[in-house]
Amino acid sequence: MNRRQDSLQPSEKQALQALSLLSGKWQPVVLLTLMRLERPGFNDIQTTIPEISGKVLTDTLQGLQEADLVERTVVNESPLRVEYELTPAGRELHDVFELLAQWGDKHLERVTATVLVLGADTRVNEMYSRWLAEQYTVRQVDDETVLAEQFDEDIDLVLFDQYLPGADPTIVHQLAPEDCWTILLTDERPSFDVLSIPSDGVLCKPLVRSTLLDTVERYLSRDHQTNRQLEGLIEKKRLFERIYDRQELEGNPQYTELTQLITSSATDD
Repeated sequence: MNRRQDSLQPSEKQALQALSLLSGKWQPVVLLTLMRLERPGFNDIQTTIPEISGKVLTDTLQGLQEADLVERTVVNESPLRVEYELTPAGRELHDVFELLAQWGDKHLERVTATVLVLGADTRVNEMYSRWLAEQYTVRQVDDETVLAEQFDEDIDLVLFDQYLPGADPTIVHQLAPEDCWTILLTDERPSFDVLSIPSDGVLCKPLVRSTLLDTVERYLSRDHQTNRQLEGLIEKKRLFERIYDRQELEGNPQYTELTQLITSSATDD
């Protein structure tokens, strides 16, 4: 037994043991993801949390299974298909997270992030801005002549369209502050030109409110100390592999260059 816990009451020791289940970087994130998704597969979870590596996700899920918080079910043997869901004990943690959120609202300083919306369609920009304004300070830019003036140190995230009116979308990466996240909006079936536009994330239009808000929240809560360039490249790769078949990808020089950049960045990291 840890000697530092010798003076604790049994109920206090039990509380510490329970907290240890949620003390890792990814355990709470995976649990909250499983609370939102309906019996997802491994790839579904990783798509929702693209910054987690496959190995870390595997280890995290195994640890949660051993703690009897997550159940793994084999749906099909060939090809192997598994699904994950919370156990009854895992589902009970929903109330715990709700109480933590209430405590945070009451005692933690609330800092409102600022989101800059840049798009090709003023009406769509206004819709996105209304959705985001429920949680964030929002700036909307429809005039490219004042674009550079909007990029200051207060900007936390930029949501920008591939087809910026009168401007090259790569300028966003050049103008954005170093600690500002960038999310690129593109077509439902994006062109391969998207692979050469620097961004931390990519969203395909049309968007629904929940997808936009969940994605913005996910990026604003991320750690800036990660290899952002590598993670942005990996997210683009996953997106194109979901949309295009292997033959189309292997014959495209932009995709080939992307995979080479990922290999090089991963080696240097």
